[in-house]
Amino acid sequence: VSERAVPLAATPYRLTPPEPPRDVEARLLEDGGVAVSWEPSPSAGVPFYAVERSTADGRFVQVGDPLPPGIREFTDPTGGAGLSYRVVPIDGTGNPGPPSEAVTVRE
Repeated sequence: VSERAVPLAATPYRLTPPEPPRDVEARLLEDGGVAVSWEPSPSAGVPFYAVERSTADGRFVQVGDPLPPGIREFTDPTGGAGLSYRVVPIDGTGNPGPPSEAVTVRE
């Protein structure tokens, strides 16, 4: 019995995580919510960003769904002063990169 070689197609994937986004800002809105904005990651081809908010015990949890790269602002209607936010780049395979530096909402 002879075996034939079957060509395989491979999709390259990023071996290093994308760099975090820059210039993250969080500002309190008149209605009590929080607007979080950022500049994109310097890494090319980052398809999504996730916004995370601090919890009472200091951990961060994602708020809302991941956002495509063309969107650079997220509104958290349940946010408020004293909370911290950070933005996480997510690569094409769904793996998160390192988060941005956290910013705290001031009154």
